[in-house]
Amino acid sequence: MSLCIRARFIVGTYSGHAGAGSPWPPAPARVVSAAVAEAHRSARLTVRDILQDLCRAGNPTIVAPAAFSSGEASSYMQPQGATLSGKVPKSEVKAPRRIMGERGGKILKRVNGHYSVDGDLYYLWEDLDLCEADHEALAETLREIPYLGRECDLVLLDIVPENLETLLDAHRGTHTVLRPSPVGGVALRGLTPGLISWLDDRHESIFAEHAGQPVPVDHRIRQVRYAAATPLPDSMYLLVLPFSRAVSIDEARRRAATVQAGEGGFVFPVTQAGNPYLDGRAVGLGAITDRGIEVSEDFDQTWLGEDTGAASLQGGYWQRGAREWMSVVPFLGHPDRWVAQRQIEAAVPNATVLELDTRPVRPSQARMASDDTHRAWHAVLRTEKEIPGPLVLQRDTGTGVFLPDYGKDDRR
Repeated sequence: MSLCIRARFIVGTYSGHAGAGSPWPPAPARVVSAAVAEAHRSARLTVRDILQDLCRAGNPTIVAPAAFSSGEASSYMQPQGATLSGKVPKSEVKAPRRIMGERGGKILKRVNGHYSVDGDLYYLWEDLDLCEADHEALAETLREIPYLGRECDLVLLDIVPENLETLLDAHRGTHTVLRPSPVGGVALRGLTPGLISWLDDRHESIFAEHAGQPVPVDHRIRQVRYAAATPLPDSMYLLVLPFSRAVSIDEARRRAATVQAGEGGFVFPVTQAGNPYLDGRAVGLGAITDRGIEVSEDFDQTWLGEDTGAASLQGGYWQRGAREWMSVVPFLGHPDRWVAQRQIEAAVPNATVLELDTRPVRPSQARMASDDTHRAWHAVLRTEKEIPGPLVLQRDTGTGVFLPDYGKDDRR
């Protein structure tokens, strides 16, 4: 069983602040926070127990529509020691000046992002089963929530009978699947077992009889990273972790050794390749997994950068199907050419090797180091029928990675 909450933005706009991570999409904690506030307002305190079950179930998968930024607005607060309007300051205030990195004597409080939203947003708990009474109580509370961002950004929250497969079938090509990931992606305020108690304390600090003492953000509030996940057959999906700068394929392989994709999964270098004007260097790591990834202590967070929108960093770029393929990460095979060709043909049944060389056979291919017992081979092959990507022949080493071939003489 699964639980799917749908957010329908009635006027097609949403505004959120980046104080706790990325302003889009709305964090799972924002939905739970709105539900807790409505439970207190309507005295449906039994809903708190249901929301506690959501928090214990972990962070949901987010299926997000396209959202286009329509600008940002910053809010500021006065620094400590500033005087109220109309008062004479005790000391001369010189402006502009720098206080905590901001000019003009003000401290940046938060940045609000404004978005135009093209579609419905979904939060999916794939392994959460609620009884019929809890299901109806939660649905009734969600329907009473008027907005998630500004008061003018009206929203309709409800529970829909959807699972990940039906959502993908209905919104393929228009929505992005976001899954929790230890690294990469965007930072959002996540769900923790202590979140509900923190929200209760915050509500009491505002609306109780002796309110006035603010509740600080403490250990009960945590951020979780969400990375774009491209669905693949057999319940697998592809995560792409972009680098801060392009590196050699050998360096990317060393970094890939610090990432584990679980049983049946694998990690490979993502290169800027696929047309003759690219240099073939690695711009990230691709991880194919069914449960998520884990990183070792040797993983360096400074390696990671932002998704620049480059084609090579999009999961769909590696999912394309073709009959003719070119290597973008060399095949690590036997030093003898004849034996290496048989190894490639064994890895891809009914495939014909058209070109095979230790030197690049296409302009966008890059070299890779080899040793005394192996040699890095670049290849072009043709399959019997069109097959979908990603095509990775050596999953244990992340080598032998192929993309659709653009052709030796194609310079368009």
